[in-house]
Amino acid sequence: MVTSRYTDVAIWLILLMQTTPQKLIDGLLRFYWWFNGINEEDRKDHSNTMPILHIVFFTDIIQSMVFPTVVDMCLFRMFSDRVFLSWITGIHHLGAAFGGFLAWGVSYWKLERHLYRVPKVASVYLTLHMIYFLRILEMNSMWYHIMWHGIYYAVYSFSQLAVCNLMVTSVGTKHTGTYLTISSAVARLGNISGPATLILVSALNTTGIVKFKSSFRMKNADIAYMFVLLLSVIRVVHTFSLHNPYKPRSRHTLDDAKAAMLPTTNENNTNVAMTPSIDSSDMTEDDFHMVNERYHVLPYVIFSINILSLIGAGLSIRFMFMYMVAKFQVPYRQMWFANMCGPIVSTVGLFVIDKQARKYGKLVTILTSKFIALLLLYAFIQVDNPALVLVIYVLRFTFQNTPMALKTTVMLKYSSKNANGYWLASDQISRVIMFVSTILGGHLSKYGGLEYCFKATSKLQQKAENHVPQWYSTQQHNSYCYHVSSSFLMFEAM
Repeated sequence: MVTSRYTDVAIWLILLMQTTPQKLIDGLLRFYWWFNGINEEDRKDHSNTMPILHIVFFTDIIQSMVFPTVVDMCLFRMFSDRVFLSWITGIHHLGAAFGGFLAWGVSYWKLERHLYRVPKVASVYLTLHMIYFLRILEMNSMWYHIMWHGIYYAVYSFSQLAVCNLMVTSVGTKHTGTYLTISSAVARLGNISGPATLILVSALNTTGIVKFKSSFRMKNADIAYMFVLLLSVIRVVHTFSLHNPYKPRSRHTLDDAKAAMLPTTNENNTNVAMTPSIDSSDMTEDDFHMVNERYHVLPYVIFSINILSLIGAGLSIRFMFMYMVAKFQVPYRQMWFANMCGPIVSTVGLFVIDKQARKYGKLVTILTSKFIALLLLYAFIQVDNPALVLVIYVLRFTFQNTPMALKTTVMLKYSSKNANGYWLASDQISRVIMFVSTILGGHLSKYGGLEYCFKATSKLQQKAENHVPQWYSTQQHNSYCYHVSSSFLMFEAM
């Protein structure tokens, strides 16, 4: 009895430590700067960076605690309908796409100066929306669940895009890649803490506070719910620390914000395999324009890859959890542990892949990681060992999701500054396609089996992988023609 009390006290202390992640984030920043050898004078900071990183951390804890495993278990126990689960996932994507349209409208009407207000209003609304979640669990009407999830994800998506846009605007173009990587690492820490919190809460011997009337039963689910509300309130506090990054700043900050879209000197050295060696002293303004135009295609290439990947992901990714539970009878705690290990491994992979991108180039690193994820998806549907399936699940999650920050960096770096808001919103708007593919995946899984959905996903992602090499070979040919024509003109001038 005494041992159980000490265990409960230790668990409560761990839970309370998650409400103050300041030292954790500071340590992550110092490790990143040390790992990449970034000097003190090259470390960019802004008054918005720490509040944004805190918001990202708390948001991802909440998301990983509630979505998708807990919500899936609730809905499946209430309705016993796999197709309805695919509809709920589709509604998530549709709501996220609507949030993307809102962010696109902000950019279109030049309202970026007011974006810092969006997280404040959204965080308050999402907290109230989460309070109403208890009432939703008592309703047996599918339409109420669809409306709740759709509205939640529309507001959540719009808020996330506003936070990301604030980050990019605050730190400037030169430091966008660095802080997007750090933000992704903080998000991974939140994804680790979410499943870990569910495991810790389920191990408590404390008597529950509220009894849910839902058919779903999870030990101490009410404590987990109250902890989610506590984190939501803390997130609200941090959103009110955000400032308008468009207010007058120092000359140094303005120079950073107006940095050129082409890679810096250090990044050019790391992209030797991708970029032909051209002496800038011999290049005219037209030559710079040709090279700049060449790389302006990259955001569209990355966007098309995302489209094909989203179509494939919508067909099956939602069902990986159900596939392991149904075929191998994997316990829920092991699934939560796997969901916790995925972000742990991907956090380590995030720093490694960022360093490799500095050495070998961003596109090469993105393609390599995606190709490994594709092979792991093939292996996922072939193995019959439950433990090995969990390992493959974690590794595939790592290699599939780790390059996301790199892809966003490429999209923003090789586009005009005025187009940043459009490209950030495009990722969410394109989830309309994932809404359709998710609904289709639910019906395919019902009539053709889950393995059929996984195979369709691997085929589409393989198609996406082949997209960049075709573009790259074309660009290499254009580069060769450019060098030949330039040499000929120089010979004529002599």
